[in-house]
Amino acid sequence: MYAYVPAGALTAELSVPTVADGISEPEESLKLQVTTYDERGEPQPGPVLTGTVRDGS
Repeated sequence: MYAYVPAGALTAELSVPTVADGISEPEESLKLQVTTYDERGEPQPGPVLTGTVRDGS
């Protein structure tokens, strides 16, 4: 997934679609690692963020 953050901006919105499957499941989580690119176009790993799926429908 990609999210574009323009120069000078501090945030971007990223949506993760979910599908209701009718099965009762425990709370689920999501892990995202931010990657930026240096002036040579080389990927630079950033922080790992975690979140919780609160409503999977």
